[in-house]
Amino acid sequence: MTAVKNNTATNAPISILSDTKNETKLLTRLAQWSTDSIPQVRQKAFYFIRRIGEATNEIETKRIAIGLLLTGLRDKDSGIIGSVIAALTHYDRSLFTKANKDTLSNYVQRATPHLPALMMLAGYIDITDTKQKLKQITRSKTAFKNRWAAHLALARMSDNASIQFILDKLKNAEYNDALVYDVVPDLIYTRNPEIFRTLEAVIRHDDPTCESANPDSNKKILCGYRVMEAIAPVIKNFPISSDGDGNLNVSSYEEALLQTRTWLKDNPNYVITNNFY
Repeated sequence: MTAVKNNTATNAPISILSDTKNETKLLTRLAQWSTDSIPQVRQKAFYFIRRIGEATNEIETKRIAIGLLLTGLRDKDSGIIGSVIAALTHYDRSLFTKANKDTLSNYVQRATPHLPALMMLAGYIDITDTKQKLKQITRSKTAFKNRWAAHLALARMSDNASIQFILDKLKNAEYNDALVYDVVPDLIYTRNPEIFRTLEAVIRHDDPTCESANPDSNKKILCGYRVMEAIAPVIKNFPISSDGDGNLNVSSYEEALLQTRTWLKDNPNYVITNNFY
């Protein structure tokens, strides 16, 4: 950390991220660096806090990391705020205490940097105390991205009005790359069965209207391939597994799509996992 402060750092010692015997002590020292006057130092401190918190098998250590990351929400640097919000999405929501939720709730206001990401974090953690604030944002004249994120967060918390708002927006949606890459991740975030029916419709759609992932090909492909990849990790007992990069472990995407369509038809009441972001 001194090397970072002096702008002479290269790679961090691997021991920092593999010392399972001193995780709490490391977090305590990093907490001191997280308030340094230099933004780059604070950013690196929060990075190490995130890595240690994710790697540990100790629940209490994870909770210490969460508490430290939450202090980053009051940082003066917008980039650090964005980083800690992203880091907090990597933790099981059951790890967040009542005090953690209260802290997050206090920051759900229009002046907070990275407000859409923060609202969606609140929705994932199921901070019901934020519902009234989120509803106010959906009715405000703020940017659409803020209102949309508020509706998504409310939908994640099973708010019927926001679920219907999202469904209404999707009624005339075109099946194309913009939908697949910009909207589908938001829809999956909601974990809502009604909204997932829209995703099923894309999977069943037989017109090739999306661009191929092959940069040398101008041939259109079915948008259902990408949606099939996206839903696989969040549906319990889905018939096809995926790797760490989101690719399906199959030899033929054509056969996988047919298999997925059949499985969805035969399992209309499938379970959507909700314990991760």
